[in-house]
Amino acid sequence: MKSKFSIENGDWLEIGSQYQYVHWPRNVGGKLAFEAWKNGEQIIVHDREEFGEEYDEAMIPEDVGGKLAYTARKDGKQFIVLDGEEFGTQYDSTYEIADIKGGLAYIAEKDGKCFVVYHGKRLGEQYDGVSLCMSINDKLTYAAWKDDKRFIICGDEEI
Repeated sequence: MKSKFSIENGDWLEIGSQYQYVHWPRNVGGKLAFEAWKNGEQIIVHDREEFGEEYDEAMIPEDVGGKLAYTARKDGKQFIVLDGEEFGTQYDSTYEIADIKGGLAYIAEKDGKCFVVYHGKRLGEQYDGVSLCMSINDKLTYAAWKDDKRFIICGDEEI
């Protein structure tokens, strides 16, 4: 069975014969990006070009400042790739890419503690967990928890 994704200009991209499975369609710089499985490998396709073949897995494409960003995994480490450059390789794991005013933000984990990284710098304190990293009114916003307390951080405000 062949699958199709709609592209903004009304054209359709037929993908069923080329990939075993596709998932996670995103608009990245005005072009279609998605996860795909090809020959048993998980890659990213953006504007019909394949990315991430050098990694064990490439997943979850996102738009950051009009450029392709995705999560990659290699040798047990999970990190971010933005416009071909790796970010967060010093951490145990990274996830939940967000575009905040065109800048890269993501959640990172090191030694069992979580925190947010924005423009390459660790922000705020360490938490037991962090999730839902996103931009709300151009402010970095995320949920966090520590011990039995839960928080929402929006810009400089902790709620």
